Amino acid sequence: MSYPEHGGNIYYFANRLDVQPFEIIDMSASVNPLTKDFLKEAISDPYFYIQFYPDPDCSELRKLLCEKLQTEGNSILFANGSMELIKDAILWFLPKGATVLLPQPTFTAYRKFLNLRKDLLVLAPYTLNPSYLLDLVDQFLEKNYPNKVVILCNPNNPTCWTIKKSDLLQRINQNHHTLFLIDEAFIDFCEEESLAHLAPTLPNLIVFRSLTKFYGLAGTRIGYLIANEDIIHKLKRFQTTWQVNTLSQVFASFLLKNQLFKKISLDFFSKELKKFERTFKDLGIWHRIGVVNFVFFRLERGEEFWQWLLREERILIRTCSNFEGLNGDYLRVSVKESEANDRFLTALVRWLRPF
Repeated sequence: MSYPEHGGNIYYFANRLDVQPFEIIDMSASVNPLTKDFLKEAISDPYFYIQFYPDPDCSELRKLLCEKLQTEGNSILFANGSMELIKDAILWFLPKGATVLLPQPTFTAYRKFLNLRKDLLVLAPYTLNPSYLLDLVDQFLEKNYPNKVVILCNPNNPTCWTIKKSDLLQRINQNHHTLFLIDEAFIDFCEEESLAHLAPTLPNLIVFRSLTKFYGLAGTRIGYLIANEDIIHKLKRFQTTWQVNTLSQVFASFLLKNQLFKKISLDFFSKELKKFERTFKDLGIWHRIGVVNFVFFRLERGEEFWQWLLREERILIRTCSNFEGLNGDYLRVSVKESEANDRFLTALVRWLRPF
């Protein structure tokens, strides 16, 4: 069975298995499962909003993020998911003929968009050692390349590693002529490591943020970037008027204001990850668990396990075979409702210890 480009495509697998999408437990997409219960009280009449065009400025959401990030409104740019903004930055803002450092494995969309720029030189060194990652960055920064660009996912998908804010900031400040693109899609799990509030003051930094992962708004699509006013102005020229639909804005504003949602979510993921940690250690499985809401692991005959799990248990996890440097033995499972997590772990034990 083949695999789509990204996780979360339950429609594809439902069609292949001839079942309904809701019959599949989706543990391939790292999306907060608690969101839906909180949003039930967010909008009493969602149909009311359909008759109006969306607010093109995302005014309420912009105000909330300005308070949260302690920045000005003109330093934030919204879009239909952070992937749209990453694409625009790579296509329209990266200097002509730039040399780009893209450590692997990482989110596959970066390479996809970079490949659309035939003028770029992309260096993609591979490592599964988080302590070596900054060495790769330093080696690149020491080179005499013109128009250098560093692209990092922090925390990284799929490896779970997180680079400390102080380490990144040191390199950004010492290399004014190098552009840093930092994707913080998972930073809500460790907000203290975010560079977002500093981005408006640094001309060589663009930070991308998503409301898909921690806030669970994968289906409505919403993301934003933070940068200085000049960068915002240049990128905004390539956007259409209504970038974010009304329901996305309402849902996002509601969740950002809800401190109970954040606390309950962090506590929930911490508790559930401990179950994964115990089981993986007991089974002797190579794995990486960080602060994020997924686990990266390696399993002999991993591709077979992935297919068996989907076919027999209707549980979809992420095979990492399309990440550069990885193969089907590397897998990623996202934390979902406690019952789904227990069901996955029980299936994993049964696969490895059938008798």
